[in-house]
Amino acid sequence: DGSIVSGWWLEGGTPAEGRFTRLPRYDITTRPTPYGPISYFSDPHEILRTIYGPWELPDPDFDTVVMAHHLIAFTPLVAAYAYQRLLLALLNDQPSKAARYIETIAPHDPDLAVRLSPLYPVCHNKGKKKGG
Repeated sequence: DGSIVSGWWLEGGTPAEGRFTRLPRYDITTRPTPYGPISYFSDPHEILRTIYGPWELPDPDFDTVVMAHHLIAFTPLVAAYAYQRLLLALLNDQPSKAARYIETIAPHDPDLAVRLSPLYPVCHNKGKKKGG
């Protein structure tokens, strides 16, 4: 179909466990320059929409590795990245970032709330003084 698939998986793992994306075929335009012809996407906004969704809206919490719109599947490797980044966001007191990771993981993990419950005391008490 002319699409481009790219990705990676961990050494010792299988491609089925990896992170893969699919980009559809895009029209390419060539134009001359003083240094020779260059090729570029005829509609660069199209590729940005494919990867980021509504890319015109700033989203500082967007993480291309786990939230890209062109991911083929939410595989074990993508899940591992998402959980690791969620944990870092929680421990670093980044609630909006953590919320985005939870939104990303939740459709794939119905037990997410149970998995997160042991972290609540750690994150909730972060920064509070002992004894008061």
